[in-house]
Amino acid sequence: MPTPGEELKGFIARAFSTSRLFFYGSILLVVLIITLGYLGFANLERERQEIEKNKETIVDLSVELQNLQKRFNEEKQKYQKESEELGAKVDFVLPPSEELTPLVRFLEDYTNKNHSSLNPMFLSNLNLGNSQTDEGKTYSYMPADLNLNISLPNFYKFLEMIEDSGDLESNNLTRLMEVEKVGITFPKKDESTADISLGLNIFNQKIPEKASSL
Repeated sequence: MPTPGEELKGFIARAFSTSRLFFYGSILLVVLIITLGYLGFANLERERQEIEKNKETIVDLSVELQNLQKRFNEEKQKYQKESEELGAKVDFVLPPSEELTPLVRFLEDYTNKNHSSLNPMFLSNLNLGNSQTDEGKTYSYMPADLNLNISLPNFYKFLEMIEDSGDLESNNLTRLMEVEKVGITFPKKDESTADISLGLNIFNQKIPEKASSL
């Protein structure tokens, strides 16, 4: 049998061994906790960086969207303005009604402006007919007969004005017209003017037919 001293030594040895195991186990546990904490922190840091990156992407996309919306609105306003301007030009050269007062005033002003004693252009008569619409056409026209006492150079100028009428690119918009017929009485030797009769067609947008009342 072991002596009391040997038993005490054995107990101390076992206690020391257990304490050493506990110590090493504690160290291992601390290392494990630190390692897991570090890995967790690293994951959190990566997630934080990813979130920040996503935030920057969202901000960039938001700015780009705002810029696209701004450009869209600018282009839309530009298109609307150009469309309105073009519509106004079309309504001027091809009006939606038979209103002829502006055209009559234009012809009178045009002949007066280009008339001179050395180069006459005098509108002596203007007769307007009834509006007509040919089948299948999207426009109407009104025949007009006018008489001019005019020099030949001014007559060519007048014909050029008629030919250029309706040009939407012109700086001087003129209602759309065409020459249907021409009659010329040439001047005598001692005269500088010719008597010219013109048959014109003056155009406007198609006038809807009025419904007949019962």
